[in-house]
Amino acid sequence: MVRLALSTLLFYGLHSVLAMERIKGWVGHSPVIARWYRLFYSLSSLALVVLVAFRYTHVPALRAFPSTPLPTILGWLLVWSGTALISVALRQTGLWSFIGLRPDRVTGLLRNGPYRWVRHPIYTGVISMALGWCLLCPTLPTALVCLITLLYLPFGIRHEESRLVQQFGEAYRNYQHEVPALWPRF
Repeated sequence: MVRLALSTLLFYGLHSVLAMERIKGWVGHSPVIARWYRLFYSLSSLALVVLVAFRYTHVPALRAFPSTPLPTILGWLLVWSGTALISVALRQTGLWSFIGLRPDRVTGLLRNGPYRWVRHPIYTGVISMALGWCLLCPTLPTALVCLITLLYLPFGIRHEESRLVQQFGEAYRNYQHEVPALWPRF
């Protein structure tokens, strides 16, 4: 369990460090490195996700409660709705630029599609998937990874929002007041 926790913390820690503007600024001094930095970032994240998955599969786990239809159905609904939300948001921002295989496609502040309802639809999708996963596989290792994920997200959001305020200024501040971060208002 300790290795699983450390692997998960390493994933989020490196994710945050590599996303820092200071690091990006340092890398930006070399056009060749800057061009491929996002791809390096994505591949590093993928490698660490594989490490977390490896650690996760090597921890003995007992189910907290038996598998019954209601938690299973609700779990799958949460996982699939989170996956769908992330897919729509990535399609809107450009999957290939998100990964780092193309230059950024988005040139302005997105306020349509899922970004009309929440400022961070990808994070909302991650939360939905994590909660669904907890219902589908109610074990201590699952709870540990999901808890670390849920505890990290406010830090990730704060970091991302400070970068977006720097990038878009007053337009983003207005957006923050008009659109909730994670949960839509109807």
